[in-house]
Amino acid sequence: MDSGTPEQLLMGGSILLGAFGAYLILGAYLVQLHHYFMAGAESERSNRFALYALIGTVTVCEMMRVGFITFAAWRALVLAIAQPILREFPARTSPSVQILSSFIALFIQGFFAWKIWTHKFNKLIGAIAILIGIFTTTQLIIGVFIGVQMGRIGAIAEQAAASKSEGVFHQFINGQQSPGGLISFSTTIGILASTTFVCDVLITIGMFSIFHVYGKRSMAQRAKNVLRTLSINTIENGLVTSICASVTLILYFASRHPWLHMASNWLLPGLHANVLMASLNGRTLRGNKENSTITNSSNGVVISSYRAQRGASLVVVPNQHQRSNSGIAIAITTEVDFEMADRKGSDSSDISV
Repeated sequence: MDSGTPEQLLMGGSILLGAFGAYLILGAYLVQLHHYFMAGAESERSNRFALYALIGTVTVCEMMRVGFITFAAWRALVLAIAQPILREFPARTSPSVQILSSFIALFIQGFFAWKIWTHKFNKLIGAIAILIGIFTTTQLIIGVFIGVQMGRIGAIAEQAAASKSEGVFHQFINGQQSPGGLISFSTTIGILASTTFVCDVLITIGMFSIFHVYGKRSMAQRAKNVLRTLSINTIENGLVTSICASVTLILYFASRHPWLHMASNWLLPGLHANVLMASLNGRTLRGNKENSTITNSSNGVVISSYRAQRGASLVVVPNQHQRSNSGIAIAITTEVDFEMADRKGSDSSDISV
């Protein structure tokens, strides 16, 4: 690509970085996926088929997305050496990359919105879950719209390149012109990255608040330690995706070369997929065999004791044994989780919180 224009070189460099990063993140995702199924963490869950469907859908979408990215990279970096005109308009599969990215974000952010809603302990947390649903739906609509935009600008730029009029596609991406009555790309990409960023921040706040509150209510040190670990992991995962979304915004609007945003934009869906698997895999707690006591956090009354087994976990379930102020119970079962009423027939020791 050394014979191309500066804009074409920037496009090629961004595509190369984005494709390389997408491969690395997909590899990390597949490792987590393998760990998840080898652990067999969902074998006793009543909603395991819904989780399997979610994971399967995200996996298919992510692998298809990386496949389209591979084609775009091959086209721009290899085929364009012999056919420079290919650098003047996007591949016809380019719209699919953005549309798949938006659906991945919807599935994963929607999953966390559901978790926050089912574990809400006040109206504010419930409002956060609703806002996440609104913002993730908005990013899906904008993402699909950008995909349509990419298809239209691709057709316009291809016609322009055939008539020896170059630079139409690059000027559109740079926000310098919007041919064919298209909405400015800077507007749509700004809304998309902003809504994704806000969603990730809200998810981090909501999940951390839930873990923090239940941790304070529990008097069992082991439960506190597990919840503290989950809180830290939630912050770390939220920071990764939030920073990536903010970098996309910064690279597009603050950089002199908006093409650079493509690299981080291609990484974000893969990071979302990894956060999902990290959350599911994080429920597996490798506990040692030691006695622990479960204590009622509201009045300090010992309810029961348990012996931690391999893969012991923390699960939030409805309290079927006694009525408490919140109507919620923490159960120590065979997986680390913070789910509501999604197991059947497990041996557990309950604690009202």
